Amino acid sequence: MIWKIIVLIIGVFIAGTGIWYNKKYHNEKFIDNSFASTGSFIGDVITFLFFFIMGILPWYVFKTVIILSGLLLIYVVITS
Repeated sequence: MIWKIIVLIIGVFIAGTGIWYNKKYHNEKFIDNSFASTGSFIGDVITFLFFFIMGILPWYVFKTVIILSGLLLIYVVITS
């Protein structure tokens, strides 16, 4: 039961983050961002791919993905 509450809180937080996500934040963090090394090759590759994918996606697509992820967690908790 405690896990359901924790997942529900995480889902609400993720959905809320998606609601307040905007174009200005997206442009500052993903498009105009310089690549910083994480110290390991695998970490650098994963970080580069994440920033590359987020940089080519329009901000509203990323916002939709965030909101739907949060709503999916909420749905899973409610239906289980």
